[in-house]
Amino acid sequence: TVETLRSSGVRVSMFIEPDFSQIDASRAIGADIVELHTGAFANAQGRAQLLELERITKAAEHALKVGLQVNAGHGINYTNIALIRPVPHLSDLNIGHSIVSRSVFVGLEPAVREMLALMVAIQKINLLTTARDYKILVFPSLKYGYGLKMQIHMICRLMLLNLILVLSLI
Repeated sequence: TVETLRSSGVRVSMFIEPDFSQIDASRAIGADIVELHTGAFANAQGRAQLLELERITKAAEHALKVGLQVNAGHGINYTNIALIRPVPHLSDLNIGHSIVSRSVFVGLEPAVREMLALMVAIQKINLLTTARDYKILVFPSLKYGYGLKMQIHMICRLMLLNLILVLSLI
């Protein structure tokens, strides 16, 4: 049980849907951590994906509010990381499958480095803008022989923020 694990010093995590009732139930049974299932987000496209992202964001905020560490994972890859990385309060992202799959072609170390580079770049973009309406598609870099194609579509409230973003990527 959760209590037995916790009494042995084990931090307990529940893998759940980004749903307030599941978050509250996890807290009620004594879990320390929730991992929000991002599969619906990863499988969705367009507006449906943005709605799933909003659901994950609200769930992360609620989980933190009730005192849980918040992690997320399932189906996160080199493309959709751009949308999920900015979600507030996420401690860990579980991205194993896409990294291991990519490593078959480029090796494990380059595959991990590419994902980390994307995450750092995304964090940098988020620090430069307060606009919330953006979509970023990032593909593997030239460095590993797969070409670089970065399309950034920004709808910014302030043109200056858009200019800063573009300059930071050059």
